[in-house]
Amino acid sequence: MAVVRRANLGDATTLAQVHVAAWQAAYRGVMMDAFLDGLDVRQWAERWRQTLGGTRGPEHTPETVLVVEL
Repeated sequence: MAVVRRANLGDATTLAQVHVAAWQAAYRGVMMDAFLDGLDVRQWAERWRQTLGGTRGPEHTPETVLVVEL
């Protein structure tokens, strides 16, 4: 059964892994391979932690991020 819930800081690394893999799959052949291959899960995980923790800065509006657990 799938459970939908609000993402928390513990989800940051998994969200980053999915984010990077999705970009690499979706944009391969459209964007330069070097750019896509250079996407760093650790850097994206930090960005997700900032987003989920509300610390991205005043220029960013608070976001609600949902995850689905299978």
